[in-house]
Amino acid sequence: MNRQLSKIILLIVCSIFCASLVHIGEAEDVSGDSKVYCPYMHGYRVVGIPDEEYEYNGFVHGNILDEEGSEILPQDYLLCDLSDCDGYEDIIIVASVSKDWYLFGFYDRQSSFFCEPCFEDISYYTKNDEKLIAVMANEKWGFCNRSNGNIEIPFQYDAVSCDFSNGYAIVIAAGTYSEDYFLIDQQGMKTVFPDLVIPISTPNDKGELIIADQSNDPVLFGVADVNGAIIVTPCYDEEEPLYEALY
Repeated sequence: MNRQLSKIILLIVCSIFCASLVHIGEAEDVSGDSKVYCPYMHGYRVVGIPDEEYEYNGFVHGNILDEEGSEILPQDYLLCDLSDCDGYEDIIIVASVSKDWYLFGFYDRQSSFFCEPCFEDISYYTKNDEKLIAVMANEKWGFCNRSNGNIEIPFQYDAVSCDFSNGYAIVIAAGTYSEDYFLIDQQGMKTVFPDLVIPISTPNDKGELIIADQSNDPVLFGVADVNGAIIVTPCYDEEEPLYEALY
């Protein structure tokens, strides 16, 4: 009986070993040069090599392949692998080096639009069902249309706290005494909240979001709608119960 068990274990080990060899074989040179096949990026076929100087977020230096195996981009770029980020698989961040710093662009799977690297920074968290992507130029953030690259909300914000979700984003601008947080729609229009009340989450599918009342010490949390109307008066010491209730 022990011999039979040993044989079974040996067969399992051999199967695992053979499977690993197959996986390694997939990463062998398939393009006739130094590139390797990287079978990830949410179904994209990618040929490239890991970039040793820019390992953050799994960048690979290479190109995207279509179903026929042809390269999609006009040349090789640094490609950001977001395969572990659910909901963000339709955009690939691309980068190039210019005068010792990086410029960023993107490839949009939905529209097949490619934006050449031209931005100082770019958001990695544009959801598949949102049309605007946050980009930076001259140290300010704005939003461009992911289908054509047009700037639809000008570069005017110091930071983006929350990317667009359900049609709204939270942006930050330096105020006179502190940072100001604004909820904006896809036209850049701001929602007006009562004094010292700021948004801290984008709305759910019912148009409800979490707010913080900074007039209290400590800050108290409540709920408002996208028009700025208070639904739940800020009375919570923590926002976690509200997140659980709304999302």
